[in-house]
Amino acid sequence: MIRALSTALGESTPDYLVFAVDPVIAVLGTFVVCLIALGLQLGRGRYHPWTSWFAGTMIGVLGTMVADVLHVVLAVPFLCSSIGYALILAAVLWTWWRVEGTLSVHPVTRWRRELLGGLRPDSSPGRLGSGLVGHDVLRRRTEPG
Repeated sequence: MIRALSTALGESTPDYLVFAVDPVIAVLGTFVVCLIALGLQLGRGRYHPWTSWFAGTMIGVLGTMVADVLHVVLAVPFLCSSIGYALILAAVLWTWWRVEGTLSVHPVTRWRRELLGGLRPDSSPGRLGSGLVGHDVLRRRTEPG
């Protein structure tokens, strides 16, 4: 239920913001709030549910905005942006594998691995069932046990 609601929030919030305020301010403001959320999460020495969910949700909101800007503002076709995202993902995974010698996120204990892992699609929701891009990795770094 939480995963579905946070996904819905990540989809609907950008749509609301770009019509409620100037779209440039909405995107830049969301970017700043996302950086703050990530800073709070990455700065914690242990798991804190609120900062973890805040960071994960903001990643979803910002990711949706970026995809919308590519399609609506820059008129990039969905096929092209999908191929672009796939190539970027492949480059991140290849870099992670070359640098770390593994694609495992167990355990994510170093900043470099955490930041690379934060860009991976979350295909295994983990113990809390987050399912958010990057949220699982951010949570694992600081979660006890």
